[in-house]
Amino acid sequence: MKSSFLVALLLGAGLLAAVLWSETASSPALELAFFDVGQGDAVFFETPHGHQVLIDGGPDTKVLSRLGEVMPFWDKTLDLVVLTHPDADHITGLVAVFERYEVENVLWTGRRKDTRVFAAFEAVLKKEGANVFLAQAGQQVVLGESGAVLEILYPQESSDVQQGKSNETSIVARLAYGDRKVLLPGDTTKKIEELLLEAEKDMKADILKIAHHGSDTSSSREFLEAVASKVAVISVGRDNKFGHPTQDVLVNLAEYGIKIRRTDREGTIFFYLK
Repeated sequence: MKSSFLVALLLGAGLLAAVLWSETASSPALELAFFDVGQGDAVFFETPHGHQVLIDGGPDTKVLSRLGEVMPFWDKTLDLVVLTHPDADHITGLVAVFERYEVENVLWTGRRKDTRVFAAFEAVLKKEGANVFLAQAGQQVVLGESGAVLEILYPQESSDVQQGKSNETSIVARLAYGDRKVLLPGDTTKKIEELLLEAEKDMKADILKIAHHGSDTSSSREFLEAVASKVAVISVGRDNKFGHPTQDVLVNLAEYGIKIRRTDREGTIFFYLK
């Protein structure tokens, strides 16, 4: 499927699993897309060596058309799918993704939810037969020779996944490619942001996906200062009933001089990292 590359999941220095593929690299830049899927999250990136990763699937099947815009029609494979947490606006579209695409690897927290959509996700995940890994801080998803690495910053321990509200169990990950870094905090909350700050995690990033669609439950001033991003991306539905993004978050971003980009106004937002 891809050119000689290795996708490896590492915990500290210990290699947990590895899968090999092959095909020729085609692009000198890493393509990063924050899909416009309405009131939800779906983030896609493809490395210069052709590794394709999808993080969350949005609230419906719109993610399929978005994938069709960035992947050739004949390509029905994804190297890695990450589910940050099992809320409907992140997991629903993944059911359709598993039905249409061959997914090689899945990374999630193991947090279960008593909903129909979660039951459907479990069913298609079992049928898919992908390699399944549980996320924990310290892991790195190394995307072969491309130099791209997805670092897991949270959850810190497996017990974190079983406690608190669903948003508090979100995977917090940082994509690193060359000197560029992108922080992807799912729907994490100020409580978890504080834990990360107390743990003195390196969260600096050029691009920050704003957690929970710009809700005031996330994006504290201390967190924004620690990340020190130049650009913030808000994945949010137009005229949504929740009032996202909130004025408080927008004001804080403006005060730190962070450029704001929104999927409800721009559609899918692309970056090309070199």
